[in-house]
Amino acid sequence: MPAPAAITYDDLVKVDAHTALRDFIDQGTGAGKLVLYSEADAVLATFTLADPCGTVNGTTGQLTFSAISDVNGSADGTCTWAQCVDSDDNRAFDIPVQTGTSAVSGYLVLNTPSIVSGAPVSIISAVIG
Repeated sequence: MPAPAAITYDDLVKVDAHTALRDFIDQGTGAGKLVLYSEADAVLATFTLADPCGTVNGTTGQLTFSAISDVNGSADGTCTWAQCVDSDDNRAFDIPVQTGTSAVSGYLVLNTPSIVSGAPVSIISAVIG
């Protein structure tokens, strides 16, 4: 086997790690959240996740978030990143944002990065791993 160019993980390790991540997000008395931010760290929109927040593929370890209902933007700005927190606002992870129409692992995919206060915001997908 040639030397890897970057770190690689066994799929069973990813299953365990992403199951623990999902369980962390789902802890507490309510659902976790995804909070969208601008480059200047201004909150642009907050989404409430399903509880449980998603499913972990038992073969690949990929965590796919359940469908996330649209919300209205809370401020104007361009979204560059998001933070996932549990119901008590404990940080689980930060994730970059990408615009698109289909899932991209490791990115929160939005219909548009331009958020307008009071206008609908849609998350296309959230996939980890």
